[in-house]
Amino acid sequence: MEKIEGSSVIAERTGDTCVVVIGAEHGNEPAGVKAIARLHDLIGSGDWQVNSSILGLIGNPRALEKGVRFIDENLNRAFGRSTPGTYEDARAKEIARWLTDVKARFAQAYVIDLHSVSVGETRIAIVMDAERALFASAVSPIPFKLIAPGDIIPGTLLGFAESIGMIGLVVECGNHSSPQGETVAMEHIERLLGHVGALSSKTSSFLDRITFEGDVRTYELTEAIRPSEGFAWSIPVSSELSLKTGQEYARDPMGPRTAPYDCYIIMPSKIPEPTDYDAGFLATRA
Repeated sequence: MEKIEGSSVIAERTGDTCVVVIGAEHGNEPAGVKAIARLHDLIGSGDWQVNSSILGLIGNPRALEKGVRFIDENLNRAFGRSTPGTYEDARAKEIARWLTDVKARFAQAYVIDLHSVSVGETRIAIVMDAERALFASAVSPIPFKLIAPGDIIPGTLLGFAESIGMIGLVVECGNHSSPQGETVAMEHIERLLGHVGALSSKTSSFLDRITFEGDVRTYELTEAIRPSEGFAWSIPVSSELSLKTGQEYARDPMGPRTAPYDCYIIMPSKIPEPTDYDAGFLATRA
């Protein structure tokens, strides 16, 4: 199998199932990196016994080294729509080739892409459509589920993985600085491995170490909040902030941004840049 920068073989087994664990697709999001290192330790020591192949991937190693979100552009919007000549353009193409090779070798290939948020301590399990929402419910204890269609949030790694026949889940593990981020990541990895029959035995467990509060609810993204020069939030924002039709939530030189219908703000950026694809999203309850 092709080896690319940041990739590692955590476990190599015979069989037709593989799980790919991805961390630091954004370089300032450490939970997935810590989880990959922990997986190497658990499986290397024999603490976890697995019967399927497991691969790790550091998504954006240069951004991770610098402790920044990205080098030139958001890698998680760069699959199929990146800016030619940027580092993330080359990296997205490299990852796409690598994932395509993985899928060609395994009949059943799963991806868990581990992220964190800049505002609040929000934890979310994210899939692309309602059918995958059932998969998210099977492997994630997080009550906040999100459907993120590819036409609303294009160019994602999840979207590419699904397009080549992989089954994918994105997990927002809390805030970038959360001391519980690694535990959230590990619980999801453990549940996913158990769900696909890859984890044959274990001495230690990460299940139920964290209480995920709130009622079970699912949102679906309806549109991106596009930033511009001079864009600024008008109110303190966080995921699941409820907006009423006509309510102002941001401003730019053209005037106020108002809610076009009753909706919610999801995954807002703390300080959006005018070059960003989005400053967050609007969503409705599914």
